[in-house]
Amino acid sequence: MIKLPSSKEFIESCKIILPFLVIGIGICLVSLKKLGADKNHDNEKGAVKKLQRLRCSVKNCDWGKIGNDSAVYRLYAANSGANIDPNKPYAELWMGTHESG
Repeated sequence: MIKLPSSKEFIESCKIILPFLVIGIGICLVSLKKLGADKNHDNEKGAVKKLQRLRCSVKNCDWGKIGNDSAVYRLYAANSGANIDPNKPYAELWMGTHESG
């Protein structure tokens, strides 16, 4: 069973994760703008205006923190709906257009 973090732990995790989320959202918005340009749309009128939900993936590297000690694990567990192993190390949260993320 997944142990949910306390409010204080969650806030501390957010302080770590927030800059990465902002970067990810920025990449998503730039990609959406390019998508409109690639399809010869007028970016003001025809650009895609709908946000896309990211389907992120995690990387289990030996140097990652184990299970609930990892902010990557907690964020992925809270948002993925997947069954994930709390005994593995979680090192990286990948998001974007890369085939692994």
